[in-house]
Amino acid sequence: MPAVRITCGMIPTMTASVIGTVVKPHEPSSNDVNQFGPFWAEFFAKASLYTASSARWFLLALTFLVMSTRLCIARNPPKIIAGLRTYKDQPPEQALAAFRHNGPAESPETPVRAFERISALLQAAGWKTKGRTQGR
Repeated sequence: MPAVRITCGMIPTMTASVIGTVVKPHEPSSNDVNQFGPFWAEFFAKASLYTASSARWFLLALTFLVMSTRLCIARNPPKIIAGLRTYKDQPPEQALAAFRHNGPAESPETPVRAFERISALLQAAGWKTKGRTQGR
């Protein structure tokens, strides 16, 4: 749920960024009247879009975003640390199959002999290898 709150908090921030790009802050109002017309220039002025970074609605949205981020940071470190401490030595085959660079291979060798040959190649390249039997 915190991710949804953060996203909702980011929408006004992104809106203010777009507004700050389109409606340049601290420009003479005559420039905006020429560019957008009198109606929109007056609307932008009433909505405090010329000073969006100090407008109350923007500061409120920014406060909401900061608080949501703080809550997320305060709640998740125990889960993150627990996940870092548990080393998953045996990923499921389904997870390995999801890798982009994978494919089936057939070999006339026995699995043990193929493992020994591939392990020797990897160890020569500086890798560590660890073997296990299927189904463990």
